[in-house]
Amino acid sequence: MRPLSILFFQSICFAIAFFYVLIVEGNPPPYDGNYGQQLPLPPPPPPKKSMVLPIVIIAIVAIVVIAVVLFFVFSNSGSNAASLYGTWDIDTMEIGTSITGAAVTTDVDGTITFNSDGTYTSDGAPAYFSDSGTYTMSGNTITINSLEWDYSVSGNSLTLEYEISMMGFGTTTTFHCSSA
Repeated sequence: MRPLSILFFQSICFAIAFFYVLIVEGNPPPYDGNYGQQLPLPPPPPPKKSMVLPIVIIAIVAIVVIAVVLFFVFSNSGSNAASLYGTWDIDTMEIGTSITGAAVTTDVDGTITFNSDGTYTSDGAPAYFSDSGTYTMSGNTITINSLEWDYSVSGNSLTLEYEISMMGFGTTTTFHCSSA
């Protein structure tokens, strides 16, 4: 029987040799059960394909798509706003009700001017508008004196429409304006 220190020394040497082969050479050699013979190493795995090029192409396509969408969003939203700026003659005011479906139209002698800095002035306009103030726009909605109006501009015509609905009954006020 061997002394314990010799067995300990042999175990340490075996572990060092095993880890050397594992770390330095990558894989321990295959073993078929016959001492002294090694099986041939398997072929190396094929090189991994680089994912950099497909990722770059996807990123470029995404940037182009986002740029095109933003271009159309901002080009369409700004055109209607820019066409609102200027002085408009308020020609008629139409008040309709959902109770009877009837509408009353009356002539109006007033003007309203929308400035690009978010301010407006009016002269002779109905009580819906004060003499001057500020407005904000979002899409086809303009907020004047805390009232939200739907607006549309078509050529030299501006239509402002305000709707009130209470307990199932509604009233619609529409101003028809022309370019001054």
